[in-house]
Amino acid sequence: MNQKQAEAMAAIMGGEAWQSGGAVGDIWLVTRQRGDGRAIVFDGECVCEYASDDAFENGDDPVATIELYRGRSGEPEWDAQDRWVIDGAKGATLYEHDALEIGWSSREEAQRQAAYLKGREGGVWTVREQ
Repeated sequence: MNQKQAEAMAAIMGGEAWQSGGAVGDIWLVTRQRGDGRAIVFDGECVCEYASDDAFENGDDPVATIELYRGRSGEPEWDAQDRWVIDGAKGATLYEHDALEIGWSSREEAQRQAAYLKGREGGVWTVREQ
């Protein structure tokens, strides 16, 4: 999600818009601290619950994840056929243009970018269909 979307959602949810940055730049999330210390993180594709804010910031796996549906009841899911995104081992999903949530149109280009990220950032970067 982009900055404007994140700030609007944060205001509604009582959370904080957070720029995660990432290797490709402008990636925004919304974080909200629960009363029991757990952290809830919203992005353009899912809602994740972490054991704590520190667990989220350390890149730990979420305790629970809910994938978001991209359509209204009775409508087919948004068609992202032939688009590719890059997933990081720590939970980041990278898009070619994250404000529009559009992945790479070429799997080969997405794989090339994932290989670049592995060399630059380390870790595991995988390509999947959006």
